[in-house]
Amino acid sequence: MSKVFGSLWRVSNLSRCTQSCAIRFTSIRPLSTGDVPRYQQGDRVIIDGVKIYKPLIKDGKTSVSRGEILHNDILGRETSKPFFARSSRQKLYRIEQPTLTQYISQTPRLVTPIYSEYAETIVSLLDIHATPFRSEDDAHETFSPPPLEILDSGTGHGSLTLHLARAIANANPPPLNFPIIKPIHPKHLNPSTPATPEDDLRDQTIRAWTE
Repeated sequence: MSKVFGSLWRVSNLSRCTQSCAIRFTSIRPLSTGDVPRYQQGDRVIIDGVKIYKPLIKDGKTSVSRGEILHNDILGRETSKPFFARSSRQKLYRIEQPTLTQYISQTPRLVTPIYSEYAETIVSLLDIHATPFRSEDDAHETFSPPPLEILDSGTGHGSLTLHLARAIANANPPPLNFPIIKPIHPKHLNPSTPATPEDDLRDQTIRAWTE
């Protein structure tokens, strides 16, 4: 096995990589705490891999078999790492973020969903190849394929829609950044008042998103 790795090492020229080459593989931006997804209000968690409970709220509680779990013990924790929370009766419960499969199969529903096994098959048969989103400047420099559009008429539960959304998520543009505008009192509203720079910026942002 060591000979195989040695051959791969020589073929890939990694043995001649200098210090400057090694620097190229490192990130130029250090990872900060803001880059780590954390539980927020409105998120759902699955406890002991059995049940998905109601959305998290500040100062809220979730009743379990042995006591209650405080939502404040979950809020702010990293979503990528399962952890244990202690109930009011001192029992440890495993807390983790539900997968898409768990979310579909265990959330309350009124109709039978398209379970993940079937939804993934449907999406794979559609042969979707979503290219990463490019800004207008990048699109002029390289070939830009036509926009990918999928018409989903709805299946009742929404499970297929969630799988389609995951399949094309890579092609979505970044979220809009609307400028913060102070509210205007009704008595100051006047149709003849000229538009402010903030109004123009808002209109340009909306047009860029919809066109």
